[in-house]
Amino acid sequence: MKAFILTLASCALMVSTTIKSQNIEKDLQVSENILSSVIKNSLKESGYYFPSSFEVSGDYQDEFGVLFKVKAKNLLFGTTLSKGGHELSMAYGEITGRKNNRIEVHEELDIETSVIEAACEFLTDYGHLVRGLKSDQKVRIDIGPERSNKFEYFIYSENQSVEEVNPILSTSVTASKSDIDALRNGSIDQDEFVDRIEIKKIDADDYMSEDLELVTSIFKRLYEKDLSKTYFLAYSPPLYYEKIAEIGVTFYMKVYSSNVTGNNYSIPTLALKNLSYEERNEKVEEMYPEFLHELKENILEYGRVIKTMDREQVVVFKVDLTECKGCDMPTSVSLSIPFGVIEDYGSNKIKLDEATTKFKEAEK
Repeated sequence: MKAFILTLASCALMVSTTIKSQNIEKDLQVSENILSSVIKNSLKESGYYFPSSFEVSGDYQDEFGVLFKVKAKNLLFGTTLSKGGHELSMAYGEITGRKNNRIEVHEELDIETSVIEAACEFLTDYGHLVRGLKSDQKVRIDIGPERSNKFEYFIYSENQSVEEVNPILSTSVTASKSDIDALRNGSIDQDEFVDRIEIKKIDADDYMSEDLELVTSIFKRLYEKDLSKTYFLAYSPPLYYEKIAEIGVTFYMKVYSSNVTGNNYSIPTLALKNLSYEERNEKVEEMYPEFLHELKENILEYGRVIKTMDREQVVVFKVDLTECKGCDMPTSVSLSIPFGVIEDYGSNKIKLDEATTKFKEAEK
């Protein structure tokens, strides 16, 4: 009877967690649309008429709260950098073309300030829309260029010398859920709320480190066609990461399973050729559990090279999965694990089987 009650309680918890996840996902999609609209209006008011250059996406992370990314797909953000003895001027403006590795800037506008102001407006007026956040969680908006850890931006100085610049700066705008609630219930006014919003520049030292670059390199090699036994990485960027001090690090992967020529499919990691679409899908679906299991083991094995994280921080892998229409498998999966578990496994305090049970897993 006791076991039956525990089972019912577990089922109720799972249903509650699923409903909360679905509500947050819906709220995120609504909030993405609102944030995008606020940014477009702010840019038009500042005289910039190409708001489609920005792409907004939102993500919920248990360890932090909500993270929105405002990616500038065709814009430069930054300041004046020095490299190789040259002062390199990084302009605010729309990139309209490239000629001989020279980036041509259409017009110098303080676009970044307009987007930051829009982010603050969103947090003030609409920050409460994502329901279910705890008081110690936060809502953060990252503003900057689309990032893939592979920068190929060339800036020219006044003497026309060409230099490759790395890093490219970004900005984060953050409000705590407790402050958002305080504004809503009248405990603080709008001016005080805005004063509490944290606006911070993010440079290369904040989001890049040698050990994380090494992990990226290792996983790129592990999931090349000749080593992987399931899915593989391809195209650019196949794998990149983002550091967030309050959370840890998130790695982003896009994996593929097959090649196609006409109506014939091949799966290089299994050395299979001349498959029909149905045969291809059957094999792709069969590989998913093995891919997931192997990914967990690889994170534990090779995550040990990370030296710049604290035990309470989290290592997250977000994977966009290979297309498989009609298959009984998700389109994406997220794995997260405290770095302390990776350390314990590396020092033989826990066995591999136990360590793999410590992952949080979320599928979409």
